Amino acid sequence: MTSLVVAAARELIYQRFVDRWLDLTPYVFNGEPESALEKGVASYAVLGVEHEPRKLDGQQTMGPAGSRRFLREGRVWIRFSVIEKAGYAALDALAKPAQDVFEASTFSGVRMFDSHYREITPDGKWKRGIVETEFNYQEIK
Repeated sequence: MTSLVVAAARELIYQRFVDRWLDLTPYVFNGEPESALEKGVASYAVLGVEHEPRKLDGQQTMGPAGSRRFLREGRVWIRFSVIEKAGYAALDALAKPAQDVFEASTFSGVRMFDSHYREITPDGKWKRGIVETEFNYQEIK
């Protein structure tokens, strides 16, 4: 398995999303302002990557520096919003493509697992859904 660090893993996940999401909806990465997307669009997405803090100490082997293996785990999520009048059918139509971006895949040492979709609380004029996928990778340090 390829050794990665947190920032590199995040960038690989971002790039996978960009390559696979194509032009389904406009999008931003978590932490970027969503307000610009909300004007004049019927749907948009937000991608987030979260490492599990309690699992960042997943040391797998002992030894000298440069040979210790650590298992890093987290989850990636795609939150998508559709204008309320479009209804749940429009929201549900984004669920499958969102799952297909990451579900049951491996790329550049990042292993993705099962994806789960659920509706979340509406936000103003937006109906919202989220797809979450757990991942892991190995870091050597």
